[in-house]
Amino acid sequence: MVLATDYEISDDGMEYTVMLREDVLFHDGEEFNSEDVKFTYEWFMDEENAAVTAADFVSVDEVEAPDDYTIVVHMAEADASFLRNGLNAMILGSHHHEELGYEGYSADPIGTGPFKLVEWDPDDHTLVEAFEDHWDGRPHLDEIDIRVIPEGSVRVLELETGGADSSIWMVGVDDAVRMHEEADDLGIVSYQTSSVSLNHFPMNNTRDYFQEREVRQAMMHAINRDQVIDSVFAGAATKATANLAPSLEEWYDPDVREYEFNPDGAIEIMEDAGWERNGDGIWEKDGVVMEWECIVLTGDEARRPEAEMVQEFLNQVGFNMQIIEDPQGSTPMREGTGDMALFNWTYGGTNGEPDARVTLSSGGGNNFNHYSSDEMDELLVEGVREPDPAARAEIYSQVQQQFAEDVPCLYMMFWDWFNQWNQRVHGLPSPDEVTAGSNLYRNTQLRQLWIEE
Repeated sequence: MVLATDYEISDDGMEYTVMLREDVLFHDGEEFNSEDVKFTYEWFMDEENAAVTAADFVSVDEVEAPDDYTIVVHMAEADASFLRNGLNAMILGSHHHEELGYEGYSADPIGTGPFKLVEWDPDDHTLVEAFEDHWDGRPHLDEIDIRVIPEGSVRVLELETGGADSSIWMVGVDDAVRMHEEADDLGIVSYQTSSVSLNHFPMNNTRDYFQEREVRQAMMHAINRDQVIDSVFAGAATKATANLAPSLEEWYDPDVREYEFNPDGAIEIMEDAGWERNGDGIWEKDGVVMEWECIVLTGDEARRPEAEMVQEFLNQVGFNMQIIEDPQGSTPMREGTGDMALFNWTYGGTNGEPDARVTLSSGGGNNFNHYSSDEMDELLVEGVREPDPAARAEIYSQVQQQFAEDVPCLYMMFWDWFNQWNQRVHGLPSPDEVTAGSNLYRNTQLRQLWIEE
C-alpha cells in the first residue's frame, strides 16, 4: 500500500477506509486519485473481465470514493486476506484504461512507479527509464534494460563478464551455487533465499487418466523427489509436503500424508484401483490409456532435466509421459488445453498470506489443475472468513492435509532462490536482510540502486 498514507478497518472487518497520497502522478502526468482505485477494484470484481486476481475481491460488496483521496471498501463478507492481497493490488490509470481497453492497456501500460515504460518487445527486451516526477523523488538510475536471454549458460556468461548487472530469472542451479560460493572472486553480490513458490507438475484433473485420486497418489510414490533435488538442484531445495512452504512458519504444517519413494507401492495402488498393464506395459482401464504430454517451457534449462528424471521414474512403473516444449506453460494449463506442465507457482504464501483460493478453489483464476473439491472450497472460504490468526492456522493445516490427500498436482519442492548482482551496483541490502529474492526487483528497492562508473 505504498500509495496510501493510512488505513482503518472496522471492528467487524466489514469496512476498510484507505487514505491516499495526494502528490502522486501517473507516467503521462495525470493525477492519481481515488477514482483510479475505485475503477481498478471494480474492474477486478467484474466477472466478465475474468481477472486472475478476482479471488482477492470476491468478498467486496461495494467501493466508494467519497473524495479524491479516500477509498471506502464495503465487504459482503469478512475476508482476512483482503488486507495483504486486495489492498496491495496494482492500480490502473482509469483514464488510460478506459481509452485503450484491456488489450491496448496491456501493450501500453502506465503506472505511478519510479520507472516508466519506453520500449516493450516481449521476445527481446523491455526498456524503462527514470520517472522524473515520481512522488518519492527521481530514482538514481537513468534506465533499466531488461533483456530476454533464454539460455542459462549465456546468462551466466553475461553475469561473469559484466555484460549484465543481474539476472531476474535464476541461472542453472549448478552455476547459481558455484557463483554463490565464488561471489567475491567473481565480483558479485549473491543472495540465497527460500521461496514460497511451489515447483510442481500441474495436471488437468478433468482428463480421464488423471481423474482418480488413487492414480495421482500412485504417481507421487513413483517419483524419487529426494534424488531429483540432489541430482538436478544440487540439494538447494526443500521437498514439499503440501502446498505451503516451510518458510511460512506461521501457517506451515508438516503433519500431513507423506509420499515416500515406493515404486512397488505405486504399482499396488494402480492394481487395486483396477488398472492393468497393456501389451506395451502401460496402465489401461476401460479403454483409457495412461499416456499424456507434459509441457516444459521452451529453453528451460533448469527444469528440463527435472522433467526428464520424473519421466523416467513414471515410465518405469507403467506411466507414459512424453515431454514437449512450449513458450507458454501456464496458459495451456489455465485454459484446460494442456495435460500436464512443469513450472513454479504460489499456492498460498504471497505477501505472507496463506489464502490459496485463486489456485485451489473450483473455478479459481489460476486453477491450473482444474481441481474441484467441495471440502477444499469450504476450507478456503473458512480460512478468509476467520479473523483470529490461531484459528486460521488450524484451518490452513486442514487445507494442507486435504491437498496432500487429494494430490491435485505432482508437488515436488520449494527451491532455494539465488540472485546475483554485479558489485558495481550500489544500494543493495546485505544478504542477511533479504528474505525473498524477488523483493530485490521491486520498485521500492530498484529506485535506491546506483552504479559507480
